[in-house]
Amino acid sequence: MRLYAVPSFASAIFFCGLGVFVVTRNRRSMMNISFAAALFGEAVMQLGHAFLLLQESSRWLAMSLIGASSIPLSLSVFSLCFSRRGYWEGLRKWKWWIAAILGGSLLFAALAAKGKLFISLAAFAGRQEGMYAVQPAGVYFLLFL
Repeated sequence: MRLYAVPSFASAIFFCGLGVFVVTRNRRSMMNISFAAALFGEAVMQLGHAFLLLQESSRWLAMSLIGASSIPLSLSVFSLCFSRRGYWEGLRKWKWWIAAILGGSLLFAALAAKGKLFISLAAFAGRQEGMYAVQPAGVYFLLFL
């Protein structure tokens, strides 16, 4: 394994372990579930980064982007639940915004899976280096994050 991929693997293992730890503290708490979902999304993103560094394949970039697209929804729910006694009220009040974030997350995850957010420039440059250009949908994805 190349040395420069070790921090990404280590952070993926750390985030996954932290997510398991958070879920096991209180499995029925919406706050714990949403925070753990954000941690698992971060772990998927870091694992995609690690494999992208090792293999430079666009499928690992797609995996990383799918992990990143899952983070905004879970952090939005977490921020509504954290330090509130009656967080169900807040969730009901902001349900349309949460639904919009869910729709955006699913849309960008589907676009990332199809490879519509970024394009590899390796074919154009004639090199094997991992160079990517942002497509127009990728700009909206970056604004969404």
